[in-house]
Amino acid sequence: MTLEDTAGRQWQGQSVDLSPFGVKVRSARPLEPGGTARLSFDPRDGNGRITVLALVVREDPDGQAYAFINLTNGDFTRLKTLVDSRLPRSA
Repeated sequence: MTLEDTAGRQWQGQSVDLSPFGVKVRSARPLEPGGTARLSFDPRDGNGRITVLALVVREDPDGQAYAFINLTNGDFTRLKTLVDSRLPRSA
């Protein structure tokens, strides 16, 4: 995952948890809660990268939680389908 701050500085991070509403990212350059970053990542669903503006909502021991701000309806559906496909199926 590539992160870019408002000054245009870019760095790499690792997705720890993903939902259609946001993502938790572990990186060497954390932002302050309330800050924003442009995130670019490939959910590996065969449809290319998603680039989205996101807000840092909190800092956890395992990474920073980002809430997506301007995710398109199409990308929301892509992420929901991906996340739902990995949920355990009930018997």
